[in-house]
Amino acid sequence: MFDPWDAEPARVAVHPEFGPLLLAIERILRGSSINPPQVWELSEAIDLEDSGWVCLGDVPLLHTLPAVWPGDDRVWVMDAVPKVTVSMVGGSPSDGSVARTTIRSSEAQNDVDEFLDSLSLEAGLPSAPRGRVWFVRSPWNSVSTSGVLDEIGNRMVALASAGQLTDSLAHFIAAQEVIGRYASGT
Repeated sequence: MFDPWDAEPARVAVHPEFGPLLLAIERILRGSSINPPQVWELSEAIDLEDSGWVCLGDVPLLHTLPAVWPGDDRVWVMDAVPKVTVSMVGGSPSDGSVARTTIRSSEAQNDVDEFLDSLSLEAGLPSAPRGRVWFVRSPWNSVSTSGVLDEIGNRMVALASAGQLTDSLAHFIAAQEVIGRYASGT
C-alpha cells in the first residue's frame, strides 16, 4: 500500500545542538515569561531554508500538503521543539498582564493530534505520523516554492468560497490540482 506520508527515516539528520533549546525548555518549566522556541530556530531548519526549502510549520491548513507534494521535493525532520501553551495571567497585555508559557499537557496535545487526524481523514488519507516538521521545495524550474504555495492558496480560496468544502479539504484539493497541473506540464 502506498504511504503518502513517506514512512522512511528522516532524510535530514537531527543535529545535537540543543543548548539554546534546553535553556528554553528549562525557562518554560519554571513558568517564565518567554517566547516559546520555534522550529525555524533549529539548526537543521536553518540549513534547509538556506538551501531553498520552505518550512510548512504547524499550520493546520498545510497539514495534508506533504501527502501530495512530489516525494523527492519534500523532507522532514524530527520536531524537537516542545509544544507549549501560552496563557495570560492577570487579564490582557494592555493592562500589564503577563503571558505565561507552559509545556502543553498530554491531554491538550491529544486534542491537537485528533484535530489533525480529522483533517487527514477528511482528505481520505491515513493519519500523518507524529513528530515531523515538513519542508518542501519546488521541483519545477519555472516556478518558486512560494509561487506554488500561493497558487494553491488562491485556488483553495476559490474552491472554499463556493461554500461546499471546508477550508482544509479545499486546500487539499487545490494542492492536488495545482501540483498535478505542474507535473503534467500544462
